[in-house]
Amino acid sequence: MKKTMLILCFLFVWSLSSSCSYVFDMLRPTQSVVPTEVLTSVLPPETTASPSITVTETAVTTTIATTVTVPTTVAPATTPTTLPAATTVPATQAATTAREVYRVRRSADDAASQIGAYFELENAIRMADSEPGYHVFDSRGQLVHEGTASGTTVATQTTAPTAAPDAFAALDNTDLSFWYQRGYGGAQPSIDAGYASLFAAYPSYWLRAGNPDTIYLTFDCGYEYNNNTNRILDLLSAQGVKASFFVTGSFIRSNPATVTRMMNEGHLVGNHTDRHLRPAAALAEGLQVFQQDIRGAEQAMLSNTGYAFDPFFRPPEGGFSERSLAVANAEGYTNVFWSFGYRDWETDAQIAPADALAIIKDQLHGGAILLLHAVSDTNVVILPDLIAEIQGRGYVLRRLDS
Repeated sequence: MKKTMLILCFLFVWSLSSSCSYVFDMLRPTQSVVPTEVLTSVLPPETTASPSITVTETAVTTTIATTVTVPTTVAPATTPTTLPAATTVPATQAATTAREVYRVRRSADDAASQIGAYFELENAIRMADSEPGYHVFDSRGQLVHEGTASGTTVATQTTAPTAAPDAFAALDNTDLSFWYQRGYGGAQPSIDAGYASLFAAYPSYWLRAGNPDTIYLTFDCGYEYNNNTNRILDLLSAQGVKASFFVTGSFIRSNPATVTRMMNEGHLVGNHTDRHLRPAAALAEGLQVFQQDIRGAEQAMLSNTGYAFDPFFRPPEGGFSERSLAVANAEGYTNVFWSFGYRDWETDAQIAPADALAIIKDQLHGGAILLLHAVSDTNVVILPDLIAEIQGRGYVLRRLDS
């Protein structure tokens, strides 16, 4: 009997346990299975990260590595892996080509009639058209522009000479070229005793020895190049420095606003002739030829700017004679040469800025008249440092009439 009762109790407990387990299973959340292709499709194609999956009773949590590794063998299409090497010009291609030089003459072989030499064709044409009988020739002597006929008349200044022609004819017209003996380390240069005697007899400046605390910047302007003259004026204005400019009639006609600016900003503007004729050669043709070269520039100045020249004259190429000095004085001018100059007028053969500055520094001296050409890119580059050097040595920069 006891045995029967034990069996019945066991069956009852087992039956109750199975029922409870069934109920719990009904209440338990169903576990989700996430397909592998769904888990990997959310990563960039190049990733090597493997996701880890944790399944809980309430949600599926996916943990993905935050670092995406891009294969090192694949570079962005728009970014080169290396920069191109610097381009170098072979030595055989590095030589500069000389700029074409145009000449204004009556004929290709008439050198005595030359009106300067111009790099710019436009400037040469303008000069030829302003003078009857003149034409433009290239460096090979080929006619490139025919100017006005020789019978054409042009307006000329009719003011009578201030001295009788025979008085000048008695003076020596030997063609001389100005030169000076350099001074170094602050020493003043010197000139030939004969030149010094002429400059004393016919008022002329080459050095202002009586003003040892002063240096004079002077610029010759025969034609414009790279807008350098206006760049020089900008630099002078920024430094509060006044200079002296010598301009030709051609420059005035081509750049009236620039010349007007020189005057308006307080610079001295002197006469450098109309056609850039060498004085003794012009006088050999006749007194009026030289006088008209001076007066033609005066006409250009007055008619194009409304200003008259300051009474200073720089002879083209530094050429002069006793007669030319006297005629320029009679025309109302002081002749102006220089106590420093260097080869700065060739636009295709410029001295390196550092070398140019060193040359000038080595020859600075009290009362110096520095001759610089406005066509020089080098002069534009070194001008701020040159001004600083001059002022740093205690000199004052002034106009020639100061």
